[in-house]
Amino acid sequence: DTPASHVMVTVTHTGSRNIAVWSLDENLNEEDLLVNEIGSYSGTTIVPADSAALSIEADGHWTVTIEPITAAPTFSDTYTGSGDSVVIYTGDKGVANLAHSGDSNFAVWAYPEDGRSDLLVNDIGSYTGQSIMPGGPTVLVVSADGDWSEAQWVGVTEPEGTTSPDNTVDAVISEYEVTVNGIQEARDLLVDG
Repeated sequence: DTPASHVMVTVTHTGSRNIAVWSLDENLNEEDLLVNEIGSYSGTTIVPADSAALSIEADGHWTVTIEPITAAPTFSDTYTGSGDSVVIYTGDKGVANLAHSGDSNFAVWAYPEDGRSDLLVNDIGSYTGQSIMPGGPTVLVVSADGDWSEAQWVGVTEPEGTTSPDNTVDAVISEYEVTVNGIQEARDLLVDG
């Protein structure tokens, strides 16, 4: 599945107890638990396009809005959000500075056009850190209970005249130049082979 084959769902709930939203297959069997929250909730996530239906269990008033993934907000440099969200990163491959100010789980999944998925961060509570970000367009699915940001995308470039030992990138390569807010810094990066 490529990200373009998914749809985006925005769910709201005004009850005081649990809301659970499941995607269902063509036999109406539960596939993925999309939302599992207690109390009032408003958030957006993705559903695979091959899902046949949704199952919603809630104690209060709820709404579900289904849109194509292309309706998600796009950005190439800085984006700030709150709660569960879907956004599309359109910039170059680089290092992302990620931050979260909530108390519960903070997870960011990246779905680049090649169909692979990558968990950029999965942490509990407040978080500040960095992760390698694939080049865009990349669908980002954020699970968060507080404010979050994906900001100051850092471009990674190899200095002129340097290559890895065998002219590939499947080795540890050091002394890359990294631009952070216009300032050149030397960084060591481990490139997985």
